[in-house]
Amino acid sequence: MGVAKRYYTNWMYNRAVLMNRLMKNVYDNGGMLVCRKGWHSFDTRYEVHNRQVIDSILECQTRIDEVKSMPENQMRKKYIETKEQELDKLRSMKKHPFTTQLTSYVSFVLDGVYYYLEMNDNPFFEFYVMKYPVTNGLKAFEAYCLDEFSKENWMFDCLFTWEINEDEYKEIANLIMNQLIAEPYSMPVINKKRVSNLYDGRYQYEYVKERKEVQYEVVDYEEMRWINEGC
Repeated sequence: MGVAKRYYTNWMYNRAVLMNRLMKNVYDNGGMLVCRKGWHSFDTRYEVHNRQVIDSILECQTRIDEVKSMPENQMRKKYIETKEQELDKLRSMKKHPFTTQLTSYVSFVLDGVYYYLEMNDNPFFEFYVMKYPVTNGLKAFEAYCLDEFSKENWMFDCLFTWEINEDEYKEIANLIMNQLIAEPYSMPVINKKRVSNLYDGRYQYEYVKERKEVQYEVVDYEEMRWINEGC
């Protein structure tokens, strides 16, 4: 089981936190993280960093060093003080970095229903959801379509910054959870199939649901872990 480092934009970093907050809600309500049997979808652990914060720290430090090399005056002193405060704020980020199983998608079973949610790296592209009932043995017997998942009620500006706080993460995760529960079941995949006529030897076309048995297995869910001490 490996650990892979990922350096994400504000959105991609916040998306990974949201996936974990969503899965924590599911887990607390008796749900299970699942994947297709044998696929090992959540085996890899990711060490997630916010690259925009890292870049901002480097840029801020570079600018401070440049201004310090200039002749002293009151404006220079004030500028350095302001930039050093900004640098301290960036360095004191408690939510950076963390390790996780979940980054861009999650699949789980809650109350006998399978959910799959996928969020694009580009927040302006489509997000997708799949939802359908499963048996007690975590099985489904038909293929289902992916549907577009609306962002209208929960995609707020704070998801594009590094200053988003824990209360905002939880609120947005709750909105996503409620929207998933309210989603209708996905439509089965319908195929056009040629069927022979027994009475005249000819054939006709019929539309039939695609039969596809899928077995899911439970994955041990591990909560995201902040790497910095005291976080």
